[in-house]
Amino acid sequence: MDRYEITLDAEIGERRCRDLGCERLAATAPGTSRLSTPPLDQAGLHGLLRSVRDAGLGLVAVSRIPHDPHGGPR
Repeated sequence: MDRYEITLDAEIGERRCRDLGCERLAATAPGTSRLSTPPLDQAGLHGLLRSVRDAGLGLVAVSRIPHDPHGGPR
């Protein structure tokens, strides 16, 4: 399973990040947010993206962070 970085066209807080199932929220340019996910399979990723859509948040980008078998993201 891989982790993902998701950039949104909205500023969200830590609580909404947790509600979406993300692990970390990074500060980005004003009006955007970057979320990091826990390890997800494809069904989990699609579920998270569905939650983003249902919350009315604009999706800018999704980037896969490949799994490193030695313990962490590459």
